Amino acid sequence: MHQLTKTLQFISQDYHLQIISGFKISRFVQKKQQDISNPYENPRISVLDVTILSQIANILTQNYLNNMIDKSDIAKMSIPERLKAMELLWESISDHPESIDSPNWHKDILNKRESRVDSGKTSYLTLSELKSRMKK
Repeated sequence: MHQLTKTLQFISQDYHLQIISGFKISRFVQKKQQDISNPYENPRISVLDVTILSQIANILTQNYLNNMIDKSDIAKMSIPERLKAMELLWESISDHPESIDSPNWHKDILNKRESRVDSGKTSYLTLSELKSRMKK
């Protein structure tokens, strides 16, 4: 069997490619991870296999970049589609909150508000007062 065919079957049966930030393959192996860890030590994965897999990853990366959405694509979407897209984006971001850094000015405002609470210089509204204020 041709080496490329074997490699493609190998990928489709046992492995998943996942392209992530920096266009690296972060999780290449679902099982048999030791098979791919060092191709020089394991005869089942040759340098040719790794080269072919790298080329496949490059093709997938290029396809990913070519299929990214741009502003004109968003403009063609209906409002419900845009809202769903925003929901999906927010969900994907909020899955990893530790990777999101708040800007320093957010921290400054929070610190000022906390010090006002600590010093007793804040006033609070009841729910009805807030609703009344929001109507104005």
